[in-house]
Amino acid sequence: MPLYRHDRLPGGRDQIRQTTWEDEAAGAIVGGAAAATGWLIGSGISGLRTLARSSRDRKLLQAVTGLEEASNSGDDDRFLSLATDFVRRYPHPADGHAALAEALQRKRRFDDAISSVERAVQRGLDETQAHMLRADIYDDAGQTGKAIQEFTMLSRSQDPELRQISLLSRARLLLKIGDPDQALQDVNDAIASLPDEAAYVMRGHVHRRKGDLEACLRDYSRAVQLCPNSVDLLENRAEIYEMLGRSEEARADRCAAADIGGTAAAVDDSPTPAPQATARTSRAWVGWLVAAASIVAAVLLGVLLAHQPDAADASTLGGATVTASPAGDSPNGPAGMLRGDLGLSTPISSPPCSGQFITFVGAAVDPGKYQAEVQRLLARHEGSSYLLTELSCSSLRARLPGGHSIYAVYYGPYATQTEACAARARTGGDSYVKRLDNVSPNGRTAKC
Repeated sequence: MPLYRHDRLPGGRDQIRQTTWEDEAAGAIVGGAAAATGWLIGSGISGLRTLARSSRDRKLLQAVTGLEEASNSGDDDRFLSLATDFVRRYPHPADGHAALAEALQRKRRFDDAISSVERAVQRGLDETQAHMLRADIYDDAGQTGKAIQEFTMLSRSQDPELRQISLLSRARLLLKIGDPDQALQDVNDAIASLPDEAAYVMRGHVHRRKGDLEACLRDYSRAVQLCPNSVDLLENRAEIYEMLGRSEEARADRCAAADIGGTAAAVDDSPTPAPQATARTSRAWVGWLVAAASIVAAVLLGVLLAHQPDAADASTLGGATVTASPAGDSPNGPAGMLRGDLGLSTPISSPPCSGQFITFVGAAVDPGKYQAEVQRLLARHEGSSYLLTELSCSSLRARLPGGHSIYAVYYGPYATQTEACAARARTGGDSYVKRLDNVSPNGRTAKC
């Protein structure tokens, strides 16, 4: 049966094309550096935005907010225009040049994007982050050899997460050029560094390419054990079962996948089912970048303010800012309130994406009842706080399938998972624990 893929092309056009399982499998879950790059740009912008809110530079805050919204909007022309303008107005921060590199890449101006990365490095961008950006640009440009070189540099890291994802990304490219033996060695090293579902499913893909279906099945099964609610993993395993003549087991996996798919479509305030194996949209990447981006942003803010002659005429922000409301149906906060604030006695919160844990106790998902529902949950759970997920970490589901925003009420944040689980035990009900970072898949909950 033929497979088809739907992609958004530069300029916003859609393309539907026929593909093969090999093309999709090579990119499944491990999507190269694209996920890291998109997160890295978002993290840098977010860091500047957070710091700008506590500064006295209203124009900087407006510029960063506009850049962030353009980056997330899918309007590549607007993103490039604003990124170019941002760099012209604020030439010193490395994150601005990194964002411009991303915008140029989206317009397929790859040489200009690489030049912008180099300018970011000159202004203090960490070389490891630069390798990430270059790897994704070269990969997108079809310069596979250069992308492999960048991932080779990253694979030497002592950080297990960075080493693992770099090896998996290099393995994906090695499969692309027809070297499954070296790809298998890379995936084995990645599993030794950090054995998770991404690593096992990628090794399954390599075994499949090499024709070893039994080994492929073993690794797909390990991935399913680690991520049991993934429709794509179940479908992948079902196909292998069929190829091995085990039709009953294939049927069982497809039934399970159908059940999960139906559950995922339901609109409720429970955690998202475990993530599907998407090619280049997951943000499941490296936690070490969070601290690095924050440090870079903190250093650069001082440079920015030192070079802004009109900073003195801005009103005091001090964490209370008047900005446009989030895209979609989340409401504007009154003057003096943070974006997304509902105007309740408890102000909206914005916990850092630093790897801490929070215990969710409920959520409001009906636009007509956001304020009433959040107030009810806050009153019921004394000492709790609330946030708007689309303005928080990527480890939280941003919106419901129908596009509605999610206001979540929670306890924490807690430094350890144990503390968060203790809060869950005290709360009971449907409460659950999640990690706040820009690494974990948004469908993953912490085990208690």
